[in-house]
Amino acid sequence: MKNKFIFNEGNQINQIICAIFINIPAISYGTTIGWMSPMTLLLQSKDSPTEVPLTDIEACWILKLSSYNIWAFLIARCLAGIAMAASCVNCPVYTKEVCDNNIRGALGCMLALFFTIGSLFSYVIGDMFSYRTVLWICLSIPVFHLITFALMPESPSYLVKIGKEEEAAKALSWLRRRGKNHYTIQNEVEAIKKEQKNDIDGDKFLIKAIRMFISF
Repeated sequence: MKNKFIFNEGNQINQIICAIFINIPAISYGTTIGWMSPMTLLLQSKDSPTEVPLTDIEACWILKLSSYNIWAFLIARCLAGIAMAASCVNCPVYTKEVCDNNIRGALGCMLALFFTIGSLFSYVIGDMFSYRTVLWICLSIPVFHLITFALMPESPSYLVKIGKEEEAAKALSWLRRRGKNHYTIQNEVEAIKKEQKNDIDGDKFLIKAIRMFISF
């Protein structure tokens, strides 16, 4: 009789877990953008924690981390933007490298989905809790990501690239829920090696073409 358990061999649950954890920064950035909506009235009132009520333009650019100084708002907002820009590059790449082809597209949409969830979450907690409490709740999201994602495996593609094929096979074994010596794992390691070789050959061809173009 066929095994009906969700965690059977070959199940994709570990890949889904990795995809969820890697995209948590999108939730954090969603709260960064969204928290200003419920907090704008407070920040522009006489009771503003910045001591001086903010104008509409100032309120559009600020993000609060740990200080009531307005420059902390501005700097933190810039840092959040830089961090999210990096996440928009790295999160889809990691998701692509750890997930099977048949679920890669769906899990790749998590970045946009989590951003929307983060914005909605900030609207809800902004209406329910105090200014300070909202900040602590928002801070807990990236802290949770830091702790949980540290437990996730390194990208198999990266491990193959630096010559750690044995570790790449172990990572794939955990992600695919199959034995390290299973033929599908070994085939995937070989496929990654071939793909990276093709990328290197393509880069060499591109560089050669650029040099020829410049020489003319």
